[in-house]
Amino acid sequence: MKTTGSYSDVAHNWAHNQNGSMGDMHAAGNRMFSERMAIYSYGRHFMIAKHVTNKKNVHAVLFTMDTYSNTTAKHVRITRDAVSHLTVFLVPSPDSTFNDNMRSFENRMKAALKGLAGARKPEKYIEPAKYLLKLAMAYAEFEGVKAPKVLFDLIKQAENGKYAKYLQAEAARIKAENEEREKQELADFREMVLKFRKGKGERIHKNYRHNQPEMMVDYLRYNGRKKRVETSQGVQIPVAIAKRAFGWIKLTREAGGCNGECKYKILDFEVKEVTAVDVKIGCHTIQHTEIDKFAKKMGW
Repeated sequence: MKTTGSYSDVAHNWAHNQNGSMGDMHAAGNRMFSERMAIYSYGRHFMIAKHVTNKKNVHAVLFTMDTYSNTTAKHVRITRDAVSHLTVFLVPSPDSTFNDNMRSFENRMKAALKGLAGARKPEKYIEPAKYLLKLAMAYAEFEGVKAPKVLFDLIKQAENGKYAKYLQAEAARIKAENEEREKQELADFREMVLKFRKGKGERIHKNYRHNQPEMMVDYLRYNGRKKRVETSQGVQIPVAIAKRAFGWIKLTREAGGCNGECKYKILDFEVKEVTAVDVKIGCHTIQHTEIDKFAKKMGW
């Protein structure tokens, strides 16, 4: 049966409830609560800490290294104070297995060492990684095993400069892979635009991940069967309305454009901006080069 108390009450009740005999407790709204041997913040997705016993029947507390919000950080601080009389091991996740925590230590050490490549003060990155190794070693000793060799190797390689060289090579490899991927994506996008112009395909999704302007704008085509101008987002505009809009856009551009107060609609889409480069209509961005090319093809 659960009882209700303040955050401090919940933390201290849990800290002294090493065998679960005192029962569980929660704060108002279940924002912080204990359940069996663990204590949580805002739900079972975030375990602050839990009581554990090793093979030698020695008791300790596995305590999270993370906080996700100001309130959760407060819960963590209160719980940390409540277990000040106990043996505490900081781990990536009290709810995870030993092996998973060791893999998390490895990933965190790699993240700490990420800035080594080209660093003028390597110790700025090595010392935090050493601290993580120290935490991993203490936890492993409690479990009666040795911390994985890979953790020691990371520090060794960091100190002798090999890890910095590895990072540089890895960065070059990733850059080359990204460039090749982006090159292929651009080629695929251009193929989609070509098919769209030929009347194949209904929609082209813009790709904002790239710095390629052509992948972040919209395109036009004429559907002779429907007598409609179609955008690459699937909007269909009667030819007469599209022709009138083209005339207005041309005059507005020649007059210096507009921004925010264009006072013109194409169907239900409000023109937001006309610049020297493009037109923003609703969620569409169409470059003048595309509009002029289309207008010429239509004989406007």
